[in-house]
Amino acid sequence: MTVFSLLGYTMCIRPIVLSDINEQYFDLLSQLTTVDIHVIDKERIQRYFDTLHDHNQIFVVEDMRSNLVIGTGKVLIEEKLIHNFGKAGHIEDIVIAKQYRGLGLGKAIVEYLTDYCLMTHNCYKCILNCSVENQRFYERCEYTLNGVEMSLYNRR
Repeated sequence: MTVFSLLGYTMCIRPIVLSDINEQYFDLLSQLTTVDIHVIDKERIQRYFDTLHDHNQIFVVEDMRSNLVIGTGKVLIEEKLIHNFGKAGHIEDIVIAKQYRGLGLGKAIVEYLTDYCLMTHNCYKCILNCSVENQRFYERCEYTLNGVEMSLYNRR
């Protein structure tokens, strides 16, 4: 856990705990993408939580004054055959609650997750995908445009 002060707020970045995965957390995720909290039950949440580990981890940003989770991001660490069995870190699902944006928290969690990949797990690279609208934000976090992402979504 990393604790820091920012513009009068005391924040921490820490791994998610089961009790964080609640309606408020899904509301936060819905600021990133479509989330249907009505199809998710406690048993399914528990099964998902049980899959988290060192190489598949969700981190949250918590406002320690209010004990609210106000941001989140996920890291996947892929072990590869190339680069001498190197590891690549993937950062996903970065979101900060609207009322906390502009305080530098997005950059703080991206830097934290980047360090988690590169320093803690000695990944040879850390990558992420973003929308064109967010490209400048990630460039300010020292990421550079590299190639083209291709996607194929399940049409079912």
